[in-house]
Order: sequence, then C-alpha cells, then structure tokens
Amino acid sequence: MYLITFLPCGTKFLVNQSSEEEALKSAVKANETVGEIEDVDLTLKSLYIIEPADFSTLIPLFQKEPYWGNTDDTIIFDD
Repeated sequence: MYLITFLPCGTKFLVNQSSEEEALKSAVKANETVGEIEDVDLTLKSLYIIEPADFSTLIPLFQKEPYWGNTDDTIIFDD
C-alpha cells in the first residue's frame, strides 16, 4: 500500500498495489478522474511523492483529509 501526493495541488491517493511502479500507475489513473490541470502532464513521476503506507499513515489521513472518491484500488483525498 502506498500514499501518493500530487504536488501541484496536494491531492492524496491511498493506493492498494504491491509495487511503487504499479501504485504510481493507479494514482495517475485516479488523478485523471479528479481532472486535468492546464499545462500539467499528470503522468510525470516528478510531480508525485510516493511513500509506503502503514497503519500510522492511515490515522491522520482519515482524520484530516477530505474524501473525494475512489477507483478500484485507490482512495482519493482532495478538497
């Protein structure tokens, strides 16, 4: 499981994947659901912070971040 943050706007993606590479693919797909940003390539890895998620990551995420939606393997948090 990975927590991925999209730097241009702070959207967070909690992704249920076994590798960082697959997690990024899922986050990009979920980010496309949130919406495009003019002149920003959502597929650029440099626009994301990718970190492994564990129970200590989940507590503040669910307490403080507003739920936006989800895909099959990703929970999206965004204002």
